[in-house]
Order: sequence, then C-alpha cells, then structure tokens
Amino acid sequence: MQRECLLIPPTSFREAMDWLEAVRSTAGIKPLGEAVYALIRESTTRTLRLDLMHSVKTNVRNFLRFEGFTGFPSFRLMLDSVTGYPSPEHAICLNGDKHDPEAVKMGVKGYCDVTEFDTLQYEDVHRMVYETIQTAHYLVDGIKKVESYEDSYVSKPLWDVSCKEKPQKCAEVFIGIIPMIYPTLFELYKYTQRFDNWDLHIKTKKDDTLGWLFEGSGYTFYKDLKGKVNAEDIEITIPYVDMDYFKKLYHLAGFWKFYPQSHVYPQAYPIGDGKEHTVGENHDPYEKKYRARRMRR
Repeated sequence: MQRECLLIPPTSFREAMDWLEAVRSTAGIKPLGEAVYALIRESTTRTLRLDLMHSVKTNVRNFLRFEGFTGFPSFRLMLDSVTGYPSPEHAICLNGDKHDPEAVKMGVKGYCDVTEFDTLQYEDVHRMVYETIQTAHYLVDGIKKVESYEDSYVSKPLWDVSCKEKPQKCAEVFIGIIPMIYPTLFELYKYTQRFDNWDLHIKTKKDDTLGWLFEGSGYTFYKDLKGKVNAEDIEITIPYVDMDYFKKLYHLAGFWKFYPQSHVYPQAYPIGDGKEHTVGENHDPYEKKYRARRMRR
C-alpha cells in the first residue's frame, strides 16, 4: 500500500530509497538540504525534541536485525551504534581523547569530532543530501528496469503536503534513515570492488551476497535474476558512492549527538552481536588497556 505522507517513516532500505525518490520527484532536494542543515546547526546549541526520529530509530533497529545481515560487518557495527553501544572508535571520541596516540593510529578523529558540527557548512550538507537522493534515484531507476515495481510513496507533490510547514520533521526522517542507507550502500559498494568479493562470500551464510543483501533490503527481484546481476550492473546504479561519501554520510548521522551512547563508556563495551547489554558486561580488551593508560597519567 502506497503511503501518501513523507512523515510516515520507511521501514526498510527499499522504502528509504523510495522516500528519497519521492523527495526528489516533488522538488524537495533543496528545501530538505536546508532543513537538515538547520536541524544540525540547532542541535549544536540546545537539546531538541525529536519525536519523529525516535519512531524512525525503531524501524532502523528492526531492519538491521534481519538474520541475513549477520554476515555483513557493517550492519553489525551499525546496529551496535544505534542501540547505544558504539565501536571502539566512537568510544575514544566519547571519552574525549581523540588526540591520544592510539586514537590517532586508529584514525578516529574524522569520525567523531563533535566540533565539526559547529563548523559544518551548508554546502557540505546540501551536497550530501543531493548525492544521497541522486543515488536513490539511480538505484530505483535501475531496479525498475528489471522488476515490476510499485513505489512505496505516491507521486503527488508530497513535499508541499508533508514537509513545507514543518521541514524539520522531514529532516528528522532523513537523518534517522542514514543507519539503514549506510550499511546497505556500503556492502553494495564493496561488492563492486573485485578484490573484496571473496571476503563477502565467505562471511555470508550462503554463497549469494547480493541475494541476502537485496532480500533483507526489501526487494524480491533478485530471486528471478540470480547469477545475472554482476558488479558492473551495481556500480552503474551508485555513481556517487565512494569511501569519501561514506565518511561524510557516517558523520551526518550524528551518532554522538542523536543517540544516547556516552553512558556506555568507560564502563564497558559489549561484543558486536547486535544484542542489548547492561553496562558492565563484555569488557573490550582495548578499552581496558586504554583506561589503564589514562589512569597512569
């Protein structure tokens, strides 16, 4: 059933792509970029009430818990991040020691420097919004060529109906669905890199990387095209995607700002099994070493 409002958040990667395509097709790219930038800037000065984003987070957690994603490290790490248990890289940032030699060695400064939100320029945000929406457009357009496809959102001028009066609400949806978009696009991108293909196949339960990825993302067409879709076909649909894009998209999700993670450290770091743990369980060896070194100072 097609949705008639952009304030009904997506529940899967497929619906997230359709949401972005609905924004694009109803002249919403520029105002969405402005709304996302305004939300980010405002979040640096005060605590915001983001009710809609909380609904999006619930959908994101359910999406990331799909059994077929367990073979993909990016989904596991993303699930840890959105459930309040960040990676060691996030932990260093949250502890405020990103300039520590170990932190520099791990290259974490660019991931979690919260002060970057203070200096973030509108042009940077708008470019990320534009590239993400255009990626959705190319991907959806490519899939429509091989599948009888019904969009998740109707084609009427949804931006004016849903977001014109309260653009922050749609900005909440956009930022909220990044944890859906990031790992799926990341694994698709890795699939296009020939030297990584063997690694992906080993980690999946079946020797069918794209099958698991598309099935969990909400698509059905791959079952009929098994063996006919290759890396080149995927690469054509994600022209804006590269490692620099992922770094910026990851930063735009604002895990340290919009997700309650700081309470986890320095007490504990749970293993990356995607389950919710109480503080004090599953200490990470690196965290113990890191805390001991801090105490010696």
